[in-house]
Amino acid sequence: MNDYNILQALRGVYVTSTTTTSDNTSYIDPPESFSPYGKPLWFDEDFIPATSDTMGKTKQSGDSDRGIYQITVYTPINVGDYGKSMSDAVSAIKAVFFNGASNVYQGQKVDILDVTAQGQSENESWVRRIISINYLTFSTR
Repeated sequence: MNDYNILQALRGVYVTSTTTTSDNTSYIDPPESFSPYGKPLWFDEDFIPATSDTMGKTKQSGDSDRGIYQITVYTPINVGDYGKSMSDAVSAIKAVFFNGASNVYQGQKVDILDVTAQGQSENESWVRRIISINYLTFSTR
């Protein structure tokens, strides 16, 4: 199991989704300096590896890993579209992260168990909504 490969497999699903802004760019908050000023929509991600279980006692046995991949969608307060841009972004993410969906990165297959969108909340001058994607992956030792 490699957390980096799991994260890249999840990002692969996200990047190929239809969650783009009007100028055809998805904004994900990178680790370096980022200013959302003037952007109509942007996203932040959190990767939370939660549990790892062994599936046997030998070297040939494998492991199962579960965790949560969270995408937070941000839109400006008072954008004037009555929540349409937020709703469209959340719907697009939920459409690609559905129960049974999977993606592979460098041999690491990641299966989506379920997706949950929380209610909206305000954060400074933004409205945000957190989407939690529960995943499961199996790996050999």
